[in-house]
Amino acid sequence: LLNQSWSKPKLRHRAPNVLALIKRFNIVSTWVAWEILQRETIRERVRIMTKLIRLGEKLLALNNYSALMSVIAAINGSSAITRLKHTLAELPSPVSKSKKELEEVMKDTNNYKSYRQRLTSSTQPRIPFLGIHLTDLTYVDENPDQIRGLINFSKRNLVYNIISVIQQCQSQGYNLQPVQQIMQLLKRLPQKDEQELFQKSLKLEPRGSDRSEIK
Repeated sequence: LLNQSWSKPKLRHRAPNVLALIKRFNIVSTWVAWEILQRETIRERVRIMTKLIRLGEKLLALNNYSALMSVIAAINGSSAITRLKHTLAELPSPVSKSKKELEEVMKDTNNYKSYRQRLTSSTQPRIPFLGIHLTDLTYVDENPDQIRGLINFSKRNLVYNIISVIQQCQSQGYNLQPVQQIMQLLKRLPQKDEQELFQKSLKLEPRGSDRSEIK
């Protein structure tokens, strides 16, 4: 987590687990979008989107903010999904409300104030959304290492505060019963690129289409 190792080619070997978490975040987010886009009718897409939002509720209850952000990023941040206006319009009101509440938890308002408060007040175990903390470290790293020839202890203290939050999250693991079928599924999530997702979205709900023209 030091010296932005995860983002520098010459230092990436120092951060294999950070890179693995980033990769996993993107895989899960892509999978969530693809699960929605595989459904050929609005009714089917509403059903699977409802399940995924319910999944988000469970992830929040488990304090798994990383996977929760993956779900939100797919539903609320992927252009392939956000453009499905006919599908989104038919989400049941309680589901739309839950979707909004999950988005509020991870919203970037006031430097992710809601997320940060929840993370620090949550009981263990918990999984942070690493992207926010990596951004924090990047900003801090822009400060000089020395000031007038003296060690910049203020910078070191800021780095410590950020990393200590992550370390606290590592102090206790989950006590969950393994389910082999689910584990194998999660190990083989499909990987699609944004272009493929968007083209599939256009096929399902062409630009300018009316509701009567969509299955």
